[in-house]
Amino acid sequence: MKDGLISEEIILTTDEREQTVFSDWARRTGVDVDSLVNTGCGCCVDIYTVQASAEQLAELRTRLAAVLAEP
Repeated sequence: MKDGLISEEIILTTDEREQTVFSDWARRTGVDVDSLVNTGCGCCVDIYTVQASAEQLAELRTRLAAVLAEP
């Protein structure tokens, strides 16, 4: 693990809004989504282990929570 980075499992549904939040976050933080291994089934859930700073992971959690709170 790189200095200052935390490894965290991210679980996403295949909902387009969640996927977009994750992709946008990954692009901004330099996480290469194409190099991540998806350990979810892919039909209803995607599971990735990412490495990022605590602040970056907190931002992702906040953005994903906002999507889940939407009707």
